[in-house]
Amino acid sequence: SALAPREQLAFFLNAYNALCVAHVLNAPPDLASILDLSTKETAIWDAPAGTLGGEVVSLNDVEHQNLRLVWAEPELHACIVCASTSCPDLASFAFSSEKLEAQMASRAEAWLSDQTKGCALERGGAVARLSRILLWFEDDFVEAGGALAFA
Repeated sequence: SALAPREQLAFFLNAYNALCVAHVLNAPPDLASILDLSTKETAIWDAPAGTLGGEVVSLNDVEHQNLRLVWAEPELHACIVCASTSCPDLASFAFSSEKLEAQMASRAEAWLSDQTKGCALERGGAVARLSRILLWFEDDFVEAGGALAFA
């Protein structure tokens, strides 16, 4: 809470990505999928991922409580990386409050223009194939005119 709002958003975007990458880096070298880090009791998204502000958090905690619940920013979905091939690519930079809007817009454009991850038009534009992220979090895109308009 000592951070300004845009600093908080940048912090939690970076924290999510770092915690997710840490899960993968701490995994056995033959890891085929991040989902393989789940146990019968706990999905990887709910497993302890690290400590933020003295509190142990999971990836779901950061995504849903610190990001989606606080920020009405559909672009944030393009900025967090779940370490799966269908998710947006990891940015080659850390998010910063001074450049945040441009960085988020850049990540959204890169994600949505990748026909294997974001959006692809088929049959001469008559059919749009959208990332499941746009479908799973459909409500997050309402203010942007809906998932299809956002894409």
